[in-house]
Amino acid sequence: MFNSWFNAKQEYIRSMSLHLECPAVYDAHEGLCHLSTALPKSLLLQRLEVRMLLTGLGTHHGGLERDKELMLRCLRMFLRGGLSKGKVELLVLHLPEAMKAIVEGDKQGDATIWENVDCKFEPDDGFVNDDNRPEEEEAPESDDENHGLYIFPTQGDF
Repeated sequence: MFNSWFNAKQEYIRSMSLHLECPAVYDAHEGLCHLSTALPKSLLLQRLEVRMLLTGLGTHHGGLERDKELMLRCLRMFLRGGLSKGKVELLVLHLPEAMKAIVEGDKQGDATIWENVDCKFEPDDGFVNDDNRPEEEEAPESDDENHGLYIFPTQGDF
């Protein structure tokens, strides 16, 4: 469904922003696999932005170091597989700050797959309850203030 819609609108779409919320690293792996298969073979974007919200990093089997290693493998798989189908001039990855050292180290070891990738590291989302959440921005007053296209996948079909 996404593939056919995207192919029909390809000439109008130059950038895309996706948010993957993953309570565990295994969910991130599954989310990146779905994203890899959903991206059309004719992909041609100036900018693809993927924000990984990993709220459970380090809380499940094996701890933080193991989760970071698994997440790095997922990212490398996505960079080699999902993006090799088409052309993305700039991939912007928003990752938890806990991933910074391992990603920067991997960039030193294999710079070719990290080419044209801009990694932004954000503070880890350690919200214990809703009282600590920052206030959300208000929605724009008119459609003139809205920019871009937001796609919200339905359950099981991206």
